[in-house]
Amino acid sequence: MAWYNNFDFDEDPFLSEGKLFAANDVLDEMKYRVESGSMVFLEGKEGFGKTAVLKCLIDVFGGKGKIIYFDCGRIEKKVNIEDLMKGRYGFFGRMFGVKPKNMMLFLDNANFLSKKNCERIKYYFDNNFIKSVVFTGISYSRAHFSKSVRDRIGGRVIRLKGLSEDQAIGLVRERVPNTDIISDDMAKVIFRHSGGNVRKFLADLSAASEKAVSDGAEKVSEKHISEILGDQHVAN
Repeated sequence: MAWYNNFDFDEDPFLSEGKLFAANDVLDEMKYRVESGSMVFLEGKEGFGKTAVLKCLIDVFGGKGKIIYFDCGRIEKKVNIEDLMKGRYGFFGRMFGVKPKNMMLFLDNANFLSKKNCERIKYYFDNNFIKSVVFTGISYSRAHFSKSVRDRIGGRVIRLKGLSEDQAIGLVRERVPNTDIISDDMAKVIFRHSGGNVRKFLADLSAASEKAVSDGAEKVSEKHISEILGDQHVAN
């Protein structure tokens, strides 16, 4: 039996998909930019929630059937923007092989995009095949954008900030309501070790909970955290 079954969860509450947390202002601005037809760059460190923002945008606009989402970290040299527009990789245009109009293009991990693909995106954007473009990446300055692409982005570089300690505690309480498997103090210890990486924070919360339950304990203790993170991370 998995640790979370002891608390009447059907799946791991820390590793399952959860709603976006502590980024409502960012999400509101992203919605506005997408609707208004803009190029936007969403910048944030690894694990800070960039993909989560895109998933929320897909939920908001997906019913219109005009979204192309692609993780550029998976891109191969032979993959290009024309392929995505035509649907060669299972997106759109399978029936007729044509490029649709007014698409919303969401490109995760855009730091992996080549200059050639960036220029093709600009072409499709300028010719109204693409209505809006959302790039995400760890660094806007390091993206392979030409001056003309940067001109179209302009000042629309939105930066995701990491969770505060209070927000991190709120996230724990949201994921495991009405349970005390992890106290606020133990959650703070794990959060400090995560360096603000929400994905790592949640994974470590899950590992600590698993360790506690496997030991027959009712709560995560410093001992359990030491075993998964190392003794040095439990010190104040």
